[in-house]
Amino acid sequence: MQGKHAFVTTKIYLIISLFVFLVISSFIFFFNKYLSNSQIYVTAPQTAVKADEIVVGPDTITDTAYPYNQDSIFVSTPTNTPPGNDSNPGTETAPVATLKKAMTLVSYPTPGTQNKLIVMRNGTYRESLDSGNMNKRVTIQPYPHEKVWFNGTMLIGDDPNDPNDPIEFWNQSGSAWSTSWTNKICPDNTPVGSPLKFPCFDPVQIDPAYPMAGRPEMVFFDGQPKRQVGILGPSPRYEVTCDPASVVPGTFCIDHVQNKLYVGDNPQGHIVESTIHTHALIISASSAIGTVIKGVGFTKYGSLSSFSNKPSMVILTIDTSSATPVVTMENNTFSWAAAGGLTISRSNYFVKGNLFINNGFNGLHGFRGNGTVIDGNILIGNNYERFCWRTSTDCIGNISVAGAKISYTSNLTVKNNMFKENYSHGLWCDLECQNVKFVKNIIANNLGKGIFYEISTGGIIASNLVYGNGFDGIAVKAENTKIFNNTSIANNQALGITEDSRVPPEIRYGTTSAIMIKNNIFADTNSAPKNQSNQVKTLVSINTYNYPESIQPQLAIQELDYNVYIRSSTAALPNIMRFQGGGYVTTPGLLIDFSQINSQTGGKELHGRGGLNFDNIPLVNFFVDPANNNYQLKSGSPAEGSAGSIDADVLTALELPQGAVFGNNPGFVTIPQLIVPTVTINPTPTPTRTPTPVPPTPTRTPTPTPI
Repeated sequence: MQGKHAFVTTKIYLIISLFVFLVISSFIFFFNKYLSNSQIYVTAPQTAVKADEIVVGPDTITDTAYPYNQDSIFVSTPTNTPPGNDSNPGTETAPVATLKKAMTLVSYPTPGTQNKLIVMRNGTYRESLDSGNMNKRVTIQPYPHEKVWFNGTMLIGDDPNDPNDPIEFWNQSGSAWSTSWTNKICPDNTPVGSPLKFPCFDPVQIDPAYPMAGRPEMVFFDGQPKRQVGILGPSPRYEVTCDPASVVPGTFCIDHVQNKLYVGDNPQGHIVESTIHTHALIISASSAIGTVIKGVGFTKYGSLSSFSNKPSMVILTIDTSSATPVVTMENNTFSWAAAGGLTISRSNYFVKGNLFINNGFNGLHGFRGNGTVIDGNILIGNNYERFCWRTSTDCIGNISVAGAKISYTSNLTVKNNMFKENYSHGLWCDLECQNVKFVKNIIANNLGKGIFYEISTGGIIASNLVYGNGFDGIAVKAENTKIFNNTSIANNQALGITEDSRVPPEIRYGTTSAIMIKNNIFADTNSAPKNQSNQVKTLVSINTYNYPESIQPQLAIQELDYNVYIRSSTAALPNIMRFQGGGYVTTPGLLIDFSQINSQTGGKELHGRGGLNFDNIPLVNFFVDPANNNYQLKSGSPAEGSAGSIDADVLTALELPQGAVFGNNPGFVTIPQLIVPTVTINPTPTPTRTPTPVPPTPTRTPTPTPI
């Protein structure tokens, strides 16, 4: 696979999900003490909440100590004490060896009874279970303080503790080593549905600079991935030619004609793994409603980037109208998937406290997951394989990759999460998302847009901290959407409101309209590529373009007020706002002075602040510690002041009591600030028309020590 090169562990400061829950609960309790007042005055904390340093990598699993009982079914690897054996009864002293066997020991629970507990002991479980296995309501959890991994590979060598064992399976072939290999994750490359659809990947998703991205094969040495090489053949079959001479250290190639696997490194003394499974779990049976999976890891499965064919390591697709969480995923880790980490579809799910890291395509993918709650997760380094994440000359369509990409979903809540350093957009809801709440998230340093709400309606985007993203910090192509109390800083553009060229019946929500923008802090931009090739850089762009369905921006924007505009250098950022479209052109077209905003926007932004007292002043005068990504307003900041009232539905989304008003910090973020080090993401390489036989290895350069 194209991008499976060694991961450089990223150190970040973060608050584990339990701590986040406790702090937020305490925060809400603090304000509830004052419910006797007719109004509750809300001010932001003046300093970030500190947390212990935690090293997060693809091998990280949250330490847990879930209770269990002696009626639980126990699973243990054959090398543990006590050893697992599928002929055992599944007791604590005589555990079974596989989850598949444990599921056969579970009776179908009657309504109103507790889930049957399956307790897994420390170790690696190389299993793949389909819906026929996962068809009962269970809770799967690790033994207290033990680490459990579901792993999609097989060991090449049967004793990883013997450094000489793997070598007997290999033969040196020139500068490479080869072994017999008959496993084929990717089905035969015959067209499915149309000449452009394939079982493994959709060719239009493949960036020519990374031609092997869609291939699900992976090889790992001591847990670190090697990069797949080969030459991708032409349409319609896209066969891969494996030339052993091209296999150099750090790479591998699979020859399915000769049934051989080639690696460029000497396997002696290493634990060598190669992927054989596409998925860990598929849960689609209604009899599994109420299942809970918590505290385990899923890694190294060859999931497929074709959404119709096992797109993630764990696939939840129960079709039901149940009002309670259909499946709960809590404190799990999803890493090193060839494509997606987790897919949720057709029901409401509860996804809390999970880590999605270095997955090849999306970390999290959702489709019609109505009522789903995504709370307190970390999504970092996804789209590791560099699939096309934006439309360009060489990426012609069907772009569906992000840290989390969700579509056709209503009543979704995404709160208290971190989306960081994904090689794509951070958080993206697209195509008929309705009544969606994006609140209290941190979205930082993603290669594309931070938050993207597209062709949808009824969104609330509130109290998010959005910084360092390569395109718009917040981008909206939607209707009836509220953008309140966000801090968007040092993105390529703080906010972009645009129209989409698509119209009904192709799409349902085709006109950007009824947008409310209030109480936000918009500050500075970075030097990332411009959002549009013809775009002059601005802090905020409201441009409905001149499509047939476009309306003028003063009609599309229902409310624009109480926002703060900060430019630490007007020489670097001469324009505050673009405000045009639908045949309407402001004079001048780019608003460079704050007074022009009032006059050219039809009387909007009457209470906004910017201009003389906010221009050419260092950010440190406004924020506590901007150099270390602490964008809390400092005491006495010029940006302090009245922020106006907050709509009732926004307060509900923020889990604040009715009657609360905001003051002093219009960019108020209710969650504790997560202080993270800067990680440089190299620019996307310039694609080439002809697929590169040996594609470049994408790299990230981390800061040597955390800030």
